[in-house]
Formats: sequence, structure tokens, C-alpha cells
Amino acid sequence: APTAPTTPTAPTTPTTPTVGTASLQWAAASDSRVTGYRVYWGTAPGTYRQARGVGLAAGTATSYTVGNRPAGQTYYFAVTAYDATGN
Repeated sequence: APTAPTTPTAPTTPTTPTVGTASLQWAAASDSRVTGYRVYWGTAPGTYRQARGVGLAAGTATSYTVGNRPAGQTYYFAVTAYDATGN
């Protein structure tokens, strides 16, 4: 007996990640008074989520990975250097 034709299945659409990361790198400051760096991020140029002086602590590293950011959004980053007194 003939078999009934099968119904083709629709192709699956890959899902878009809901979170992502941004890996940042910068050149070390040449000023010997620099003791560390802070990273700031936001969703508009010049507007950051962290208040001035309380960015994400990168320590003495010249790279930082910002994680758990919702995908599909444009992010803007800034890095500042500070000295032993936090300036």
C-alpha cells in the first residue's frame, strides 16, 4: 500500500543571545602617577551608568570584560586613569 506523504517541517530560526559581553583594551597611561583604571559604560555617548569616580574597577589591567549586557543594544564605553589618591 502506498504511504501518505509526510509534511515537511519548517526550518528552525536560530535564537539570538539575550546577553553578551564586550572586551575592552587600552594603552597604559604613560604618567607614572597612574595607579589604576576605571571603566564606565552606557547606552548613549557621554552618558554612563556609573557616577564619576565610581566606575567598574579594572585595577592596573589594561583590559576589562563587561558582561551580562542585553544583546541588540549599542553600548558606549570610557576608561579613566586614577592616581593613589583616587584622582
